[in-house]
Order: sequence, then structure tokens, then C-alpha cells
Amino acid sequence: MSLFIGIMLILIGLLSVKFPAFLWFISTGWKFADAEPSDVALGINRFIGYFLLVAGVCYILDSIIPRLSG
Repeated sequence: MSLFIGIMLILIGLLSVKFPAFLWFISTGWKFADAEPSDVALGINRFIGYFLLVAGVCYILDSIIPRLSG
């Protein structure tokens, strides 16, 4: 299960890093007419994306390392 969670976190993290405006629109932008995300909002989305990438790698390593050690 940790492997699946890790893969999902990595995918969401990659989306957040690559397309922060799209994820801003999905989470907040749909509530407002003709709204554009600020640079701060895009930066926060990218930061969260990097955090999710690291968390995803940790989840994957957590599921793989016990199997390698025995």
C-alpha cells in the first residue's frame, strides 16, 4: 500500500511543480470569475509539489527497503 501512496504522491507532486496554475484553478480558481493566481500562490503550489515529491520517494523507499533487507 505504501508503494501505491508513494506513486500517487509523486504524480500529484509532479503536476503541482509542472502546472501550478492548473492545480490552483482546480482548488481555488473555479470559485471566482476571471481570476488569475498570484506569484505567491504559484510559488506555494510549487513548494507543496516538491514536498509531495520528497514524501512520495520516502513512501516508496519505506515499502522497498524492508523487502531488500530480508
